[in-house]
Amino acid sequence: MPQNYSLLIHSADQIIWNPGLIHNQLPNLYVAVDRDRSLLFKTPPVGRNRQPAWKFVTTLSSDATSGVTLKLYHDTSGPFPDPCLGKYRTTIEGLLQLCKADSMVEVEIKDKNKVTGRLSVGLKIADATDIQSTSDNMIENAKKIAAGKTTSDIISAIDGSTEMGIMLAPALAQVISKLEIIMKHGDELAKVHSYANAAWKILTVVYKAVKTQRDTDQSIVKVVNTMAEVYSFVSDIEFLPRKIKLLEEVVFAITTQTVECAIFVQEYTGHGFSGRLARANLSDIKLKVDNLSQVLLDLKDRFDRGLTIQSTFLSAEMHKNIEGLVQSDILKNLKNIDFDASQRQGCLPGTRQDILTFVTEWLTMPSTNGNIMWLHGVAGSGKSTISNSIYQHFRNLQRLGGFVFFNRNDPASHSARAIIHSIAYSMAKSNAAFADALHHAIAADAKIVDDPIQTQFEKLLRDPLLAAEPHLLGPTIIILDALDECMHPDARKTLVSLIVNEFPKLPAIFRFFVTSRSGSDIDRRFHGQPGITSKLLDIATEKTEKDILVYIRQCIQDIRDMNKDLGPNWPGESSIVKLGEYSGNLFIWAATACKFIGGYKPEEKLVKLLDPQNGARNNLDMLYTIALQNLADWNDEDFVNDALSILGAITLARMPLTDEIMDSLLGFKSTEILRSLGCVIQWAPGQPVRMMHASFSDYLTTASRSGNYPWLIDSRIQSQYLTLRCLQVLIVSFSSISVALRTLMS
Repeated sequence: MPQNYSLLIHSADQIIWNPGLIHNQLPNLYVAVDRDRSLLFKTPPVGRNRQPAWKFVTTLSSDATSGVTLKLYHDTSGPFPDPCLGKYRTTIEGLLQLCKADSMVEVEIKDKNKVTGRLSVGLKIADATDIQSTSDNMIENAKKIAAGKTTSDIISAIDGSTEMGIMLAPALAQVISKLEIIMKHGDELAKVHSYANAAWKILTVVYKAVKTQRDTDQSIVKVVNTMAEVYSFVSDIEFLPRKIKLLEEVVFAITTQTVECAIFVQEYTGHGFSGRLARANLSDIKLKVDNLSQVLLDLKDRFDRGLTIQSTFLSAEMHKNIEGLVQSDILKNLKNIDFDASQRQGCLPGTRQDILTFVTEWLTMPSTNGNIMWLHGVAGSGKSTISNSIYQHFRNLQRLGGFVFFNRNDPASHSARAIIHSIAYSMAKSNAAFADALHHAIAADAKIVDDPIQTQFEKLLRDPLLAAEPHLLGPTIIILDALDECMHPDARKTLVSLIVNEFPKLPAIFRFFVTSRSGSDIDRRFHGQPGITSKLLDIATEKTEKDILVYIRQCIQDIRDMNKDLGPNWPGESSIVKLGEYSGNLFIWAATACKFIGGYKPEEKLVKLLDPQNGARNNLDMLYTIALQNLADWNDEDFVNDALSILGAITLARMPLTDEIMDSLLGFKSTEILRSLGCVIQWAPGQPVRMMHASFSDYLTTASRSGNYPWLIDSRIQSQYLTLRCLQVLIVSFSSISVALRTLMS
């Protein structure tokens, strides 16, 4: 069995450094340690200095005959390979002999047989104290270079007598410290921040727990050592954001793959959702580890060589070909709803990080508080935007089991059966074991899709999920967004009861994220229920104020880009701050206001919106009123009739209508009016037309809110009008068919 050694990289001097006249700067030096031509770790650079002192201690688990090479590099903080200033080659046994007389020795480094400097190093057989010192050293490095959370806050002392602690602790500490550096730059590296945080959270839990575990194998150690090797690119904190930005897609791939590796380590070491994995569940641990490690190393190589990538991700799960199962005629019995998320926006990068971190951590980590996270808040607070970001986060990790979002103007999804079928179909697309179990259930009884809801839940969802659980590593996430928009409260009782009573009984590996408005019937059912963790989306915070200002500034920049005559400083910081104050911390207010301002004559629109006499401050209804008043001439009777017909069709139609269908139904061209309503509706030519937010539908159909204006929609009158138009279209269609038949028969 390999011996454990304590290696000290202390300092360097007498360095030959020829930067040239162009650069003319001191070197930023670090040492890389190879064992048998495989990189083990790198010391962090300590700043520009020709006599650097790292005082870096780590633990090696190695055979005495293994070759070891110490290489001195200059960190360029750029996308190109760092130049090597010199090397010292020996063996573990040889270096140990040198260090027997003294605790530390000086060795010469050479480049092409020419001495280029000296390194002060030390090596000895490690004991429990050395293991502890190594961990402490890693922790101190993290504390120096990372702000906020520190590794020492969460990592307890490692029991040096445990084999797992000796083999994993140093490498885990090294990866954790590097992830902390990335997390510190959350605003600058927003795209990778959430994945770095997820990996950090998982690995710190594993770090704390390994001291109680005494058995492991070299395979799992290889994954952690590979991560430590790959994250050697996180070195000079001063230049890190610039360095990463140059190859952001590669770093994004590295961090998402790191989360998958971290989940694998968590499950393997017994601190995940399934307890310690039975070896029978993993057909070939070594092959799986080799594949995960190789993907990381390939990504690191691309980073080192400054190469970009399109996309790459390797899951640790055992995937079979499920295409045939999903496309089978049997699964077509499901009344699946296609929830198109292509038009839905997530949070602006760098905003809502507190709540996104809270939700992603909760969904990623095992919990004793059940398997349902319920996020609730007032209308317009950004719940759906957050759910879109959560969807994209777990979709990138290939851990999304289903994404269902409700819209009161899309009744096709308003049934418990539709939700069960849609989740089942989505799960079947992502997991072969689930697809196989679902396939057999429907094949055995095709009429099950029309059985009572409780039976459908058991046969189409619960039982296949139980069958899939042994084949899953780590969490599978299912999202139900805007549950309060699903049906009338009386009609959704069955679905809410299923969520409250049955979902918590499902295996903990299946995590549900549910959002809804506060103050609805869902509150009364969800609050205090076992298995449901409640989270209020509190908008009365300083962080929300800052996030809304970030959002408004980005929107204003987009408006300036589209209107070059506005000038680079329009409209001034005071107007931007005032817009933030007027929003009342509601993202939907800020979004609607920016869309309104970004239309025709932005300067005039901004003045009208900020006029205190108009009463738009903290008032979403008044914002809608101001926007509609300025979109068109509401004294034009023809315009009013056509606009009401269009708004009524959007609000009351049993399914979202495209502009072409709307033209045929209403009998006139809708494009011009749809374009004028752009700040309150979502529309693109040929695509379904939807309200930008449910609060606008409420405003239009509630007399107490819009009754004094010509755009009030009387649901009864508009429903009668739509019914009449449908009948007229049918009559015309039947007449055309009749004429065609007579022509054929003549």
